[in-house]
Amino acid sequence: MHLELAKALVEKEPKWDEAITSYQRAIKLNPDYSRSHQHLGDALAEVGKID
Repeated sequence: MHLELAKALVEKEPKWDEAITSYQRAIKLNPDYSRSHQHLGDALAEVGKID
């Protein structure tokens, strides 16, 4: 659910901070689902929060 919400938040008019929060919640709920990690990384890169 949080993964789908986050994807919707960035689809039309990106709301990156809200999407990042949703991706983080999705990871907490299912830490083994790699796609959530991938999307979180993409969102963090979009806002310049990468190492």
